Amino acid sequence: MIKNYLKTGFRNLLRNKRFALINIFGLAVGVASCLLISLFVKDELTFDNWHSNGDNIYRITTISERQGEESTILAVGYPVAEAFANEIPEIQAFARLRKEGATVKSGNNYIDEKSLVYTDHDLFKIFDFEVVDGALDERMSDLEYIVITESTAIKYFGSTQVAGESLTIKLRDHFEDFVVVSVIKDHPSNSTFNFSMAISWSKFKTIMDDFSLNMWSITPANAYVLLNPEANLDSVLRKMAASRALHNEGEESFKAFAREQENGLLPLSDLHFFDGYGGADINQVYILSSIAMLILIIACFNFANLSLVNSMSRYKEVGVRKTIGASKKHLVTQFLIEACIICVIAFVLGVIIAEVSLPTFEGFMQKDFNRNLLHEVDLLLVCLAGVVGASMVSIIYPSLFLSAIKVSNVLKGFTGSGGKKWLTKAIVGFQFLLALVLITVTVTLNKQHHFLINKDKGYNDQNLIRLEIPNDDTEAMAKRIGNSLSQSPNIVAIGASSSMNEAISLKRADGSNLLVIQSDIDEGYIETLGIELLEGRNITEADKIDIEEERLTSNVLINKATVKALGIVDPVGKIIGDGAFRIVGVIDDYQLFSATSPMNSVMLMANNWPRATANTNQIYLRYKPSKLSEVISSVEKVWKEVLPYEPINMTFVDEYNSNLYTKEARWSKTLNYASILAISVSLVGLFGLVGLSVHKRKKEVSVRKVLGASVANLLLLLNQGFTKILLLSALISITVAYYVISEILQGYINRIDITPMLLILPLLATIVVAWLTVSSITLQSAHANPVDSLRDE
Repeated sequence: MIKNYLKTGFRNLLRNKRFALINIFGLAVGVASCLLISLFVKDELTFDNWHSNGDNIYRITTISERQGEESTILAVGYPVAEAFANEIPEIQAFARLRKEGATVKSGNNYIDEKSLVYTDHDLFKIFDFEVVDGALDERMSDLEYIVITESTAIKYFGSTQVAGESLTIKLRDHFEDFVVVSVIKDHPSNSTFNFSMAISWSKFKTIMDDFSLNMWSITPANAYVLLNPEANLDSVLRKMAASRALHNEGEESFKAFAREQENGLLPLSDLHFFDGYGGADINQVYILSSIAMLILIIACFNFANLSLVNSMSRYKEVGVRKTIGASKKHLVTQFLIEACIICVIAFVLGVIIAEVSLPTFEGFMQKDFNRNLLHEVDLLLVCLAGVVGASMVSIIYPSLFLSAIKVSNVLKGFTGSGGKKWLTKAIVGFQFLLALVLITVTVTLNKQHHFLINKDKGYNDQNLIRLEIPNDDTEAMAKRIGNSLSQSPNIVAIGASSSMNEAISLKRADGSNLLVIQSDIDEGYIETLGIELLEGRNITEADKIDIEEERLTSNVLINKATVKALGIVDPVGKIIGDGAFRIVGVIDDYQLFSATSPMNSVMLMANNWPRATANTNQIYLRYKPSKLSEVISSVEKVWKEVLPYEPINMTFVDEYNSNLYTKEARWSKTLNYASILAISVSLVGLFGLVGLSVHKRKKEVSVRKVLGASVANLLLLLNQGFTKILLLSALISITVAYYVISEILQGYINRIDITPMLLILPLLATIVVAWLTVSSITLQSAHANPVDSLRDE
């Protein structure tokens, strides 16, 4: 019996190829979309969940008050974790990590290795790292040993079996040999860790000064602790506070500041979605999960609509089957088996589409899932069950309706469709409501992303290169490189600055503190970046502090935002910072970081201490637009002459600024694809509704055409039903879309305005596309020969 059902089912599908192809393709697209998005969601939600001690691992945080607001950062001072572990019994193990760049010598090449970390040996006890070669034993605590990942081993040795081999690495100012004690498996995509090399913390102590190593008030390191499973978290936090106070007794300002800080414990399971960490956003995961389910649900609804449309042509078949003895049970079973055939074919095709699309999906989501879809058995089974279950439910109504048809009605020419199909219209309307909201949100995010990239930054980032000088003797090196490059006719301006990673607190007029970004610059910096000088003069070499002349007040430039925040009138010549700084000029505001953050208060000065070695470590080069290749050649030549053992670190500032909005770009691209899928699948559903309407009214159309109705009149007649559905969906979607995009844009400091055209234009464009697409179907009916529909009367 089953064999007969299957044979009949395949014959019916082959007989109705158009229906089968549209239905299979619609479901396959829904399956592929659902699988890919589910893979991303699973990867995000399973971050770091494979560590056997995961429930008892915590990241130590530092909590402090900045400008009246509590701020939590995921970093601590160097001595914090060790002190806590020594004094708090509930802490079973601790591990600190400090990422620093290094230069690796490989043959005659010098490679910049940015992912080298210093860490305690207990890192490999707290977390589970899979060993490929060697062993993670106590030798890791020795000065001369190193742990590397398998990709790093292949990069430098061409093999992963390299335990005992040596690597020559430059740490700070000289090269040393390190023995590979272990090779570990590469970190999976959903891992907190991304280091390629790990050197012992004991080695780090030899290259750092004791003062920094014992500072609690700075936060340059990451730290993890493993707590006893029975530990009381509140009790541990109280002991951490007592330990911090004990180690920071005294009147020194840095100890007083350390006492004002607190430490917290963040569970490993919450780390990935901690606000501001790694760009991860739990709301994005929720939204993508919803989109995946909606696309699959829409696809299943379309399956029901198309099945209902197809059933209109099978009345006579059902009548004949019932005449020769087929029961209602047999007919329902036949329809359900046909639906199962479509579901299985669509599911297999969807898996193939998803597998083929996986590399592209990984590219724009910037993830490497490490596993193909065939290994994700749980996702495949859930998706298959969902498709089959939803499709079975959706086919029940047309199956029961057809099997209940009276033979006498069929033989009399019955072609009704069973009512007004309000449910079908409601489903299609709901599909388009979701699609229209998604499209409006997508357009808004694209405009917001474009706005952020093209927002006035206060300086010109085009044709601008930044060079990063290594840590040792940066000012002298910067001058040598700058002087050499100034001879190039293709470079029009050169300036230098320190990294914008230091801040100073200045008193406002009301006594409150203002945190100001502080940087050292040379006199070419303002001109090279194209920052406008609003008042006063620029910084010069003569503005450096001269200790011998006891001139200890620094001449500084501040930006317009700082003037406003401090409440200064006529700022040039004013003394600020308790006599430490004299304002000699005011510059226009310029965007230091991403435009997703507010405009920063900035203070620029000449190098404060002439004997310092690590201040102006960034060189900016403004070059002629058509001379980029010549400029790069000049830079590489000069760099090799001045720093022959250091890899060149060159950044194109415009590309760097664009990369600041990677999260927004990825999110926009994701929604673009989701919108295309949603509207495409919704159009398939609309095809079903229009096909049903056209089939039901074909005799009416023929009679109207015989009586003189034009093609245009018939087109409007046939389209008016779904046009009303589209317009109603559009009206409702405006309210929903406005609420959604208002909530999204609230997260941006700098954002676009919500205008009526922002809401209306995407809706009009979608409606026009839908109307034109569906008109291609109704035109066929309007152009049909009425004799073909009326000759059986």
